Order: sequence, then C-alpha cells, then structure tokens
Amino acid sequence: MGISYALDERTSVKASYARTRQFLQNIYNSTTPLPTSRWKVSDPNVGPQTADLYALGVSYQAVDGRSFFQLEAYYRSTDELVEYRPGA
Repeated sequence: MGISYALDERTSVKASYARTRQFLQNIYNSTTPLPTSRWKVSDPNVGPQTADLYALGVSYQAVDGRSFFQLEAYYRSTDELVEYRPGA
C-alpha cells in the first residue's frame, strides 16, 4: 500500500507499507563457518517468516528542470526468524 502527495509542482512526499510472508526458510548456524544451512517449509510448529516494511520519502525537481533529488528512508521489522541454537 502506498500514497504519494504533491506539495507543489516540484515537490512531493510519499509513504508506503508492505507486509510479506515467506513460507520456505533457510535455517543457518551463524556461530560456525561451516556450510550447515538447511531449507525448511513452514508447518504448524514453525510459522512463516513475516516482515513489515515502512517507507517515507520526499522528491524535488530543481528549478532548471534538469536535476531531480529524492530522499527515502525505510524501517523493516522481521518476526519468526528461524536459526539453529548456539552450539547445535
């Protein structure tokens, strides 16, 4: 979902939100350099990974019409991240 609003003919702001779910996860061990990752499908015991993404931006077109500036920031929160226990 997103919205964009023009403040004037050169300046606009935009905001967006997105929610994603991933049902196939790569489980990895971050404490060892060995390639020990495994693929796991979500089931009743391991839920899907869920991420919420929030973004806010502003854009401006210069008076000469040749330059365009855009600044955007985002925040992402992730839930149900699956990882091996330390030492596993």
